[in-house]
Parts: sequence; C-alpha cells; structure tokens
Amino acid sequence: MQLPEYFQFQCRTKVIFGASTIKELPNEIKLLGSKRAFIVTDKVVRNLDFFKKIEDILKSSKVELVGIFDEVPVNSDIEVCNKGYKMAREKESDILIAVGGGSVIDTAKGMNLLLSEGGDLMEDHQGAYLLERPLKNLITIPTTAGTGSEVTFAAVIRDSNQKLKVSFISPYISPNTAILDPEVTISCPPELTASTGMDALTHAIESIHSLQNEPITDALAIHAIKLIGGNLREAVNNGENIEARGNMLIAANIPTNSTFEDFRISSIFLKKSKFLTTLSVTIKALLLPSNFISFGNSFIVLAPNITFVLH
Repeated sequence: MQLPEYFQFQCRTKVIFGASTIKELPNEIKLLGSKRAFIVTDKVVRNLDFFKKIEDILKSSKVELVGIFDEVPVNSDIEVCNKGYKMAREKESDILIAVGGGSVIDTAKGMNLLLSEGGDLMEDHQGAYLLERPLKNLITIPTTAGTGSEVTFAAVIRDSNQKLKVSFISPYISPNTAILDPEVTISCPPELTASTGMDALTHAIESIHSLQNEPITDALAIHAIKLIGGNLREAVNNGENIEARGNMLIAANIPTNSTFEDFRISSIFLKKSKFLTTLSVTIKALLLPSNFISFGNSFIVLAPNITFVLH
C-alpha cells in the first residue's frame, strides 16, 4: 500500500476493557479530580440490573451521585440536551457519566458542551473544530456495540425544529474515559445487537474506504471486520456469551476515529435523516451494499476480510 504523504492519528480517550470493570468507575472519577457525578441514560437502561450496580458502586464510594437524567430518546434531540444540561447545572455536577448507546453518549457530549462553554448548541457550537480548550470531564459506559461514540470526537444530534441531524466535531469533545464492560451489553436484545453490530461493520468498511485512510486506521478497521465476522452472529444468537460481547465492543470501538469525517454512508444518512424514522444504524446497514460500487481499489484490502462475514 502506498503511504500517504501526511496523516494524523489520535484517540484522546482512555479505554478500560473487561468483565465487571464498571467497578473501576469511582477510581476513574477520582483520577480526573471530580467528586460530583451526574448520570445521563434512558429509561430502559435505568431499569436494568447493572444500572443499579453502578448506582450502588458510586454510593459506596466517596463520589457523590448528584443526579440522573433518564429522558434520552432513541434519536436524541437538541432540546433533550438543553433539558439535561439545566438539570446537571442545577446539581453543580463536575463530571457526566453516560450510560447507554450512541444516542445517550451523544446527548452527554451535547450537555457537556453547554456545561463547559455555555451558549446555544445550534448557534454557537454546531460545526467542526470550534473549541479552543478541553471540556468538563465525561466518562462513557456503552451498553451497545455499534457507534463507537464512547471514544469519538464528534456528536450527532437531531434538531427537531429543522428536522435534520447536525454534527459537533472537536478533539475536545472526546470523553476522558470509556469503560467497556461486556457484562453491561448482555441485556441488549438480539435485534438491537444485530443492527448496532452492522453499524460497527459499516464504520469499519467506511474507514478503509475513506480518503483519509492510512496504515493505522486500515489495520484497526481490518481487525474490527474480523472480530465482527467471528462474533456478531454468536452475540445475536447467544447474548450471554461474554467473549462474543467483548469482541463486539472492541470491534465497535477501534476503527471510528481519525477517518470518520469522510464516512460517506453516514453522510448520506445525515442528509436524508429528516425523512426517516427508522433506527439510524439499520438504515446505514441497508445503504452499505448500494455504496460498494464506489469503493474502488479499497476492495483489494476489504474483500479477503469481509467475505466470511456475509456467508
């Protein structure tokens, strides 16, 4: 492969992986110098057993759990971010803990923008590379394996007034820490496991196809594709398989930074999202085969690694 003349690779987020690693949460909060935690989640996740464990872990530590915002919908919204931000500000939180899928994590990123910088999300923060300093602390605990939002330096949030999804991009948006605990994803139902898994596959393929691709991202994306091929079916059919769940978390986590600005299928979805109500990850998976014709020479890298995924 011909090397690009210039590239950058970065991942500002510390990643902790392993079964039962949610118990590391208080120590990670302490390492960041925070004491007043505010959890962002949705109503489904809040009612799951592991969420009660997270609450108990925090309450038994020196970290004060000052509040929980559980009103994040399937597709988050600017107004939801505003509401959550006001609650977190009133509680004088100094760290957000996002427990959920991509919508929850992106909501927490939007809230963190407002907590740190103030202003209006649409008028002051929409766009790329507008931030000049780090935001307040944010820890993510993903409950699905798909978007990779737990480590990306972007948030995609719906503006219901304009009926479109908008992007917020900056290295400073990246969470400080991501805790990948496969036990947390066991409760993810088969249909959602399948659709988010295909989202992870879409991101990995787009990473190789990206005009910004380079040797590091190619290596990560190829490994992600192999992990998905070897584990997605098992994770769907046997949700309690910790190894399969863990491999899917890693696959979703590793190929999403540095090249995502040229993710063409994701870009198509963003342009058409105002017309759609279906789960975004499902739509992107459906768009994937139609975009193959534009992949060109990237098939040389892609084909040997993806064929067994499709069998």
